[in-house]
Amino acid sequence: MEKDQVSRFHSRQALLMLAVLSVLIIGFFIMLARQYNLVQKHEKDFLTRHLHEEIAHLDDLLARVTSRVDEMRTVAEADLLQTRWIKAFNQPLEFKDLKDDATAGRYNLDAFRPPITREMIGNLTGQGSIQNRSDDFYREIHMALALNPLFRSVAQSIKDSAWVYITSKRDFN
Repeated sequence: MEKDQVSRFHSRQALLMLAVLSVLIIGFFIMLARQYNLVQKHEKDFLTRHLHEEIAHLDDLLARVTSRVDEMRTVAEADLLQTRWIKAFNQPLEFKDLKDDATAGRYNLDAFRPPITREMIGNLTGQGSIQNRSDDFYREIHMALALNPLFRSVAQSIKDSAWVYITSKRDFN
């Protein structure tokens, strides 16, 4: 009989230990799941904050670009309006550096002379020859070259821009 009691005692002890072990394992997995959920929530909150910061940065960049484009459009429209009735007007300094490239059937502002520097101007290219064009064509060239300081300002203030350019309805950019 004593053997039976010892055997039952060991069986109960084993069951109790198994129950305690089961509770500990279940508790461990519950805590592991909670920790995983907390980490996921933290990462989601971090990514959400980062996304909102990027959105704010892009909104600011878009506002600056829009403002600069509007500024350049206003200056271009004013220049075209002011030169509308003028038959012979003074072209900007860089106009005399516009050269024809007869082999390519184009003209460009690839080469320029001092006091003009690469930082002061952008390139201007177009189809055909720079010679013997209409007054409206030369007005648009004047307007595009007059925008050089604004192009430079935009390029310096918006570092994320790859390039800034104008496209004319008279086949130059």
